[in-house]
Amino acid sequence: EEAGGESQFYELDITHNEVWKEYNVMDIPTVIIFLGGKPTNRFGSMLRIDELEKALTK
Repeated sequence: EEAGGESQFYELDITHNEVWKEYNVMDIPTVIIFLGGKPTNRFGSMLRIDELEKALTK
């Protein structure tokens, strides 16, 4: 809701899906932001909320 209803969030269980290899996910948790179907930003386990908010408002 804070993203203005324009964002969609998904959770992926990497123990049952190998898509993590495609996106080179090495840290848990990892947040990847996509725009137009392509990754534009990624954050590892040291995610700061202010950095995420900034990336979502670009």
